[in-house]
Amino acid sequence: MKRIAIIAIKQIINGSNAVSRPLLVLVLAFTVGILVSGLLEPGLFLIFGLCLLVFLVAVYSFFVGRRGTGLLVALLALLLGLLTGGLAWQGIDQSILKYCDHYVIIGGTVRQAPEYRLDSIEYVMDVETVRVNGKMYANSGGVLVRVKGKQGKFGYGDRLQVEGVLYRPSTPGNPGSFNYRKYLARQNIVALTTVEPDHVQRLAKGAPGLLGAAAVMREKMMQIARDTLSPTHAAMLNGMMFGSRGEIPRDLQQAFSQSGLAHVLCVSGLHVGLVLGGLLIVLRMIGTPVSWLPAVITPILLFYGAMTGFGPAVLRATVMALMLLWGHRLGRERDWPTTLALAALIILALNPLQLYEVGFQLSFAATWGILYLGPWLQSKMEQWRLPSWIKSILQVTVSAQLGTLPIVIQYFNLVSAASIISNLVALPLTGIILLMGFAAGVTGLIIPLAAQVINAGTDILLSIYEWLVLTIRNIPVASHYTAPLPWWGIAAWYAGLVTVVEWCRVRPLIPISGSRKSWAAISVTCLVALAIWHGSKGNNLEVHFIDVGQGDSILVRLPGGKDMLVDTGGWFGDFDGEPGVGDYVVVPYLRRLGINKLDAVVLSHFHEDHAGGLRAVMKAINVAVLIVPPLDTELDANTGVQEIFAVASQKNIPVRFGNYGDKLFPDSPVKISCLGPLQEPLDGTRSDLNNNSLVLFVDYKNTEFLLSGDIEEEMQEKLVEMGVLQAVEVLKVAHHGSRYASPAFLEQTVPRVAIISVGEGNRFNLPSQEIISLLETMQVTIYRTDRDGAVIVSSNGKGLTIKTGR
Repeated sequence: MKRIAIIAIKQIINGSNAVSRPLLVLVLAFTVGILVSGLLEPGLFLIFGLCLLVFLVAVYSFFVGRRGTGLLVALLALLLGLLTGGLAWQGIDQSILKYCDHYVIIGGTVRQAPEYRLDSIEYVMDVETVRVNGKMYANSGGVLVRVKGKQGKFGYGDRLQVEGVLYRPSTPGNPGSFNYRKYLARQNIVALTTVEPDHVQRLAKGAPGLLGAAAVMREKMMQIARDTLSPTHAAMLNGMMFGSRGEIPRDLQQAFSQSGLAHVLCVSGLHVGLVLGGLLIVLRMIGTPVSWLPAVITPILLFYGAMTGFGPAVLRATVMALMLLWGHRLGRERDWPTTLALAALIILALNPLQLYEVGFQLSFAATWGILYLGPWLQSKMEQWRLPSWIKSILQVTVSAQLGTLPIVIQYFNLVSAASIISNLVALPLTGIILLMGFAAGVTGLIIPLAAQVINAGTDILLSIYEWLVLTIRNIPVASHYTAPLPWWGIAAWYAGLVTVVEWCRVRPLIPISGSRKSWAAISVTCLVALAIWHGSKGNNLEVHFIDVGQGDSILVRLPGGKDMLVDTGGWFGDFDGEPGVGDYVVVPYLRRLGINKLDAVVLSHFHEDHAGGLRAVMKAINVAVLIVPPLDTELDANTGVQEIFAVASQKNIPVRFGNYGDKLFPDSPVKISCLGPLQEPLDGTRSDLNNNSLVLFVDYKNTEFLLSGDIEEEMQEKLVEMGVLQAVEVLKVAHHGSRYASPAFLEQTVPRVAIISVGEGNRFNLPSQEIISLLETMQVTIYRTDRDGAVIVSSNGKGLTIKTGR
């Protein structure tokens, strides 16, 4: 079955090489126009006028036979992309935003099939009415409704009434973070609300139709999986069949990514190929004439696409599959670049903003890799003494990975070294699981007992699959996180691939001859070298004050490549073991920088807003040593603190206790010393835990940083009395700008830059106005993570360069 699926996929996207591909050129120009529209926000009336002018000139040029008509048509395509992209961005309905931060009653229609999460169900509603303060208003716009629990399931097309507080997603404060607001806006969703099940009621059942019928069928088949499999295995199967990953545990999803199998949980060309291959087998077995196949298969593929929500990968694969079938039926020659371009044009014409979605980019990059690089790889593997099905899997896997690698790094910062082995083993198993899953889903609609019998076998295969994913993930070299390449590094990668393939071709598609070959190789080599150089840190000291909300987390990157993390942030409830700031903010921040090892993690003190993310960091990142302040009897009984030491023990991370006078990284050009806690800790203060924080003084040539933890007035005055303070360039303001501070401490450190790590709209009303006024009186430049996002300070030892996340 797997071999048939691979053949089907290759048939979907295979074809001959055409010399002239005008559609490809026009689609590329159209795509560039959409990209530019997102950067420039052009005037639409002006662009429309230019489109009309260029169109008229192109028509005139065509009829009089002048040269350059093709160039004019390409320019017109670019302008049309600019126009449609601009219309799409400006067409995002934001009228509902005026009701954000209000308790409202909204009425509207469910736009698409619900998305199931581990602890909630999400519905996308097209709003029609809004009731606020007892008054009803007609309105429009998209709202994401998150209903807690799994009660009261509703479907596509249902009219709902929802009561709750609307809010707008915040913009990311850390550079490179996922922009949830923009992601939702591209789907015409601008507001969210989270409600209890009894705050949602159905006003009317959804009307039948193709999408409605597909959504109902999808829900019934997913429910059959839930009824006949364990929760985790049902979630895995539903992810494989329909791309619904919300119910898969977070750690297992991460394991799929690290083992190079994340694509299995995203419905793509693989799944469409399997469906097509299965249909071809069944239809031929029952004697269906070849001439009937396109007409029979087309509605089935479209229905399956509708069940999955017609994501970019599914729509692309479906379009190409149908073009293959009908082209063969009509006797038309196949040309994969033109077919791929047509698929892209259809998707972008329907929604230009799909261009910005990672699913769209990965789908087309993978398909390009399979089509362009695959035949070359196949020719290199002809002499290998391996079964043909193994060579086919290797060809598809390697070529797709080569085509998508820069994009995967850009969005996920992940290189999976084990992906070739994992796909070789897992993909045949995937085909069998999908076949059994669909068989159980379809037969279970009529005979529920049949679904139980079939899924008894599916459950065994899914257990093997889960074991395989977790085992491969745990191989030490299975995955590696790396920083994104610059745009010219990405260009170098694809230029290198094209250069190698064309150089080795007997009849190249792109003519490269003579000295041009050498220049192409030299150019690509230089660009790759520049990309590698871009990732190096050089001799600068970098201090990243990460935006973790109400808490502290500071990354110190030393010249020479060592990394130290001071505090890990923390949200309320992190000590209870639920995923929190470490999982969602700190670890992703480190991975975006390509950090796979921390040479030290320093914990200033054990309050949850500083230590809550520590367990997640230790589980995800290799930590050389954990440095903490001395414990007291109060902390000995704290469950969260005990769990921190338990994880450190499990991970074989040595724990050191820091005190005044300790030196960190003595061989580094950056001198890091502890100014606190004292050998005799302070006792009887307003907060002994805060006042006995680890305080770090960082000195790099002529640049000084003071990382003061949460020390308050008593400890600050003690340091003043001891005479150990000096002027610093950068001060991390103690305790998030609390009013429990000593003016003498600020006067003695006389910072040029003060950074306050604080959460937006925090319930403590921090930072205090007294501290802000004092810093302003001293003419100190103030940065705040609640307003500026992350603050990144870079120093060569002579001066500072400061960047912010917002």
